[in-house]
Amino acid sequence: MAERILTSALAQDVAAGNLPAAFAESFVVDSAGTSDEEAGNPVDPRAVRVLEDAGYDAAGHTARQITSEWLAERDLAIAMTRRHFAVLTRLAAHLPEERRPEIRMFRSFDPACADLVADLPPHTAPQDSALDVNDPWYGGPADFLVTRDLLEAGMPGVLAWIRARATPEPASLVPTSFRSE
Repeated sequence: MAERILTSALAQDVAAGNLPAAFAESFVVDSAGTSDEEAGNPVDPRAVRVLEDAGYDAAGHTARQITSEWLAERDLAIAMTRRHFAVLTRLAAHLPEERRPEIRMFRSFDPACADLVADLPPHTAPQDSALDVNDPWYGGPADFLVTRDLLEAGMPGVLAWIRARATPEPASLVPTSFRSE
């Protein structure tokens, strides 16, 4: 997941908290940011509170910066904003084609956003901000809840992407609802 320390960490913890055990052996969920300004810092306490209130384990996350090498080790890189999508695309362009991950906007996995991505070519971000997951940094507790809800709404799509690449395919292990409902 690519974004700053808040949204990236929220997405990582929501994904890891919902990844079936059968997938956990084959797939790693992690996150990094597009800048180095927060590198080494822990998750914002407000995000930790929102995650823990919903039953997620928010301990132990430390921010780090995305590099081309980091991308080369991933199958999928998920951007939270169009700006981050552009950074990921530029970093991936320096990699040999066979080592480039698929790059997607997080909300492109959300069924509620299907009409926003239906006509987009692969590896393309929309021109408007409709698919951006806003960083709640300057907001209050309600903004952190909105961000968590957006992440939970897209997570079934992320898990379906993982399931499509899993061998063997443990279809019965993919959850369709998430903790904070």
